[in-house]
Amino acid sequence: FFGDRWSPVSTSALLICQLTETSIFDNLKGMCATVALPQLFRLLLLGYHSGDPAVAAMLDGGGILSMVNVAAIVTISSSYAGIFRETGLLDGLKGKIGVLRRRYSLYTVVFWASIAANVIICSQTAAIMLVHQTCGFPEDDGPTFAIALEDTVVVIAPLIPWSIAGTVPLASASAPIGSLLTSCYLYLIPLWGLFAQSYRRKQALRAVRPH
Repeated sequence: FFGDRWSPVSTSALLICQLTETSIFDNLKGMCATVALPQLFRLLLLGYHSGDPAVAAMLDGGGILSMVNVAAIVTISSSYAGIFRETGLLDGLKGKIGVLRRRYSLYTVVFWASIAANVIICSQTAAIMLVHQTCGFPEDDGPTFAIALEDTVVVIAPLIPWSIAGTVPLASASAPIGSLLTSCYLYLIPLWGLFAQSYRRKQALRAVRPH
């Protein structure tokens, strides 16, 4: 998941660059700044372990039958884009999100939209596209929007047990759903971003208040 978010050949990172019209390498630099403290907290919580048993646990799987649920999720989630387009279910959603954007920060709106999109759609790629489409506006700063997407929708997807990003690794390793609770990297990044955004917003409000 570290590589899924940060690798220069990651499909999610490249998709966000395409959608926000930003540079992959500029985004990678921006992601370094937002991952530093969450990564430190993760290491403090879990420590570092290695050895053959851990490798074996990652490679042992349940064969083709263990991937049946994954195949079903892929099939169902692939139909969402067409359903939304043909039924017009999302026509009024962008306007409502625009109202929220006037009251809350970009990061806060993207954070909550990312959770909702990943819970409903089950596909990381489709969730990225949906959050970009509904939460993005022409006046947004491209790099800022890109980092917000990287720090929310990309890493929240694997935390959803029925999402492809969460189901595939669990099925491949025959691991229980409870394993997601130890994925500190995945939830510390968006939570840290939410805290940092809230702190900056409070500081900005204090700066404009008359003394």
